[in-house]
Amino acid sequence: MKTKLLSLGLALAMGVVLVACDGGMDEAAATPYLNNALSSAAICFLNGSGTTLVQTADGTNNLNGANNDEVKVAKSIAVRGESGSERQTVTLTWSYDEEAYGTLIAGIQDVPATEEGGEITHQLITFDYDAIEGESATVVFDVEASLGEFKKAASYTCIMTPSSLEYDAYTIAELYETGSDGRYAFIGKSNNDSSYYYVSTRGYVVGYLPDGNTALIADGDHYITVYAGSGTALLPTNYPALVVGNLVEVFAETAGYYGSPQLSYVQKIQVVEDATVAQPADYITLTDTWFAGLTQYDGNCHRRVTFTGTYMGNLRDQNGNTISEFTPGARCTFDVKVGNATVTVAYNYHCNKGGGTIGDQYKRVIGAATAGSTTLTIKGTLAWASGENTWEVPENGVTSGEYQVMPWNSDDIA
Repeated sequence: MKTKLLSLGLALAMGVVLVACDGGMDEAAATPYLNNALSSAAICFLNGSGTTLVQTADGTNNLNGANNDEVKVAKSIAVRGESGSERQTVTLTWSYDEEAYGTLIAGIQDVPATEEGGEITHQLITFDYDAIEGESATVVFDVEASLGEFKKAASYTCIMTPSSLEYDAYTIAELYETGSDGRYAFIGKSNNDSSYYYVSTRGYVVGYLPDGNTALIADGDHYITVYAGSGTALLPTNYPALVVGNLVEVFAETAGYYGSPQLSYVQKIQVVEDATVAQPADYITLTDTWFAGLTQYDGNCHRRVTFTGTYMGNLRDQNGNTISEFTPGARCTFDVKVGNATVTVAYNYHCNKGGGTIGDQYKRVIGAATAGSTTLTIKGTLAWASGENTWEVPENGVTSGEYQVMPWNSDDIA
C-alpha cells in the first residue's frame, strides 16, 4: 500500500503525467518547471547537517543510526522554467510504500513554522533504526511534483545503517547524584568503547534560547540544560518534539561547562509518556541565606529562581574586564544585592539571537538603572561558574566558584 502524506519530498524520475491544465499552461511549458523543482538540492537534505540527498537508484544516500539521521524535505518550491521566465510554485508531495518500508520509517510530520502562525514549509522523515535486520537496510522515498494538472515523480534510495551506540538511562535526579569523590557520578565515565558517556534522560521541555544554542528540560525540581554547540540548533524546526510542555527523552553525551552539567552532541529527542516524570517545579525565591548555602554539586544547577534586590553595577565582559554599558551582542555580567548576598547575573548573548529580544530589554533596564539605588526583579536559572572548564574535586564539600543567574526570557528583568 502506498502511503502519502501531504506535501513532502524525496525521489527519482518516474515519468510525467499530463492532463488538461485550466491555467492554459501546456506540457511543453510545464515540464521545465517540474524538472527544475525535482532537480533542486533545496527539496531534500539531512536535517541538521544540510547534506543534500541525490536521486539515484543505488545506495549513494547514507543514513547513519549513530547520528539518528533524519531527512528534511520541502512542501513546495518556487522555480523558473526556462532562463528568464517567471517563477512558479511547484507543490511537492512525499510518499513511500508502506508495505515495503513501513517498519523502517518512523513517520513523516510537519516541521513547525519558524514563527507563530507562520507558514509550514517543510516536513521531517524519521526512521526506526532499531527495526534494521542485519548490517543495513534499503529504503526508497517518492516525491511527486505538481503544477496545475501536470505532474512528475522521482525517488531517492537510501541505505540505513543501524546504531551501535548504547545509552545508559538516568533520571535527571540520578545525573546529579555524587560519587565517592564528591563530584557528580557521571564525571569520568564512558561507554560504547569510547571516551564519551552516552545517556538518555527524560524531562518536560521548559524552554530554549531563540537561536537554539541551549534548551532546558526538567523533572520536578531537577533541571538540566541541553547544549547544541556547533551542532543542530535546538529548535522545533529541527526537533519537532522540542515544544514547551512536551515530555521528551533526550539521547546525548554528558558534558560540562565551567562546572555546570549539561547534555551535548544530541543524537535524538523524542516525545514519550512516563507517569514517573514530574511537571517542572516553580521558581524558587532566592534569599541571601539560601544562596549562601549552595555548593557546586548540590543538584541545584539550572533550577529556576526569582529574586528582588538592588542593582550594584559592576558590569563586566566574559573575560572579567570592566565595561561601561550593557552589551546585548556579547556575554556580560552585573551584580544585584539581595540581603547580605551579592548575586551575579550572567547574560548570555544567545538570548538576543534568532529574533530574541532579551538583551534589548536588559539594555533598556540597565541603561536606566542607578547602581546602589535601583531595585530590580530578576528571573533565570542557576549556573555554576568556576572560572575554569574543569570538574574540581571538592575539599570538605567545597569547590571554588559560585552560582550565577542566567536569564532566558525578555520579561526576566523588571
